[in-house]
Amino acid sequence: MLYIVLAIQVPHLCLCQCSLLRCWGADTTGSIGVLLFFGISAWFLCNDGNPSVRSALKRIWLVEREMLFYAWGILLLRIILGHTPPNASLVVYSLFPGITGLWWYMTAYIIFLAFYPFLTVGLRRMGSSLHGGLCMIIMAIWGIYSIVPVDVLQFKARNFMLFIFLYVLISYYRWYMKLFSIRTSAIAFFAGVALFTLPILLLQVFGWVSHINALRLHSAAFAGAAKLPAILIAFGMMNIGVRKHFQSVVVNKVASTTLGIYLIHEDPFVKSILWVHHINAESFINEPWRDGLMVIGCILAVYVVCFGIDWLRQALFSFTVDRHKGAWFDKLWNKISASQNMCRFSALVDDKMIQ
Repeated sequence: MLYIVLAIQVPHLCLCQCSLLRCWGADTTGSIGVLLFFGISAWFLCNDGNPSVRSALKRIWLVEREMLFYAWGILLLRIILGHTPPNASLVVYSLFPGITGLWWYMTAYIIFLAFYPFLTVGLRRMGSSLHGGLCMIIMAIWGIYSIVPVDVLQFKARNFMLFIFLYVLISYYRWYMKLFSIRTSAIAFFAGVALFTLPILLLQVFGWVSHINALRLHSAAFAGAAKLPAILIAFGMMNIGVRKHFQSVVVNKVASTTLGIYLIHEDPFVKSILWVHHINAESFINEPWRDGLMVIGCILAVYVVCFGIDWLRQALFSFTVDRHKGAWFDKLWNKISASQNMCRFSALVDDKMIQ
């Protein structure tokens, strides 16, 4: 989550004009955070022995509650403060954040969850051979996308198809492969760092020597969001976490606020308040060492404040909607399941997939 906060912060602070730093903050770091965020979820989801439509929809229901809490809460705060009154479009986005893409990650994740039970069952029934072949096709597509400095093959880094591709790869790794060692994971991590930095440095130097500014301006084209360097870095970090088994109440508490931290600081209104109106980028362009420390301090401060807000949200939920977590969904599901139309539909498909 710190990677995602960093991705929002650095571009708005405009720390320096170096393409290396701008890309690291704007694309690669944020992408690493997203890949880790989803990768950890996928790691546990693919181990569910009995995925069903009901369980997937219940996950969507629980996630949607948190989204609505922050979307409606921030919209209400905006109205109360009278700070740039929201227009009709923003109101609609805030009232229906899941389907309007107020947070692109959450919309993509919700769509993925809708596919998840069918995708999991289908991949298991394919077996290791066909599943492995599908992985090869995905890696070929990803490889072409990573080595070409422009968007090709209609591959989008901010799309639910990214999560489906990742899930196919992660599920194959977990089901059929021996876990890579920490040493191999570290090699993948440093290989990703090298593939990220070397092309940028080489193009920066060549552009400076040859006086071709276009090369310097676009030197980060090979290190964009969800490209090979970010994949290797995220995979190395995730696999090290998987190999290291430990339990910590503190870590679990911090991890439980990760989604809330993302929803708060990625909200358009909050981003505007933080990086446009309350933090003056002009003050970050004088002394590199001091500016660097200030940037780190701002990142940590945003993280801690968002953590505190979500901790309070969890406390509020604990004695309200979470007293019987998911009970409203269960009642709604039971009522729909008892209807005649649902009974006819269940007769056409595998009932285990539905329930």
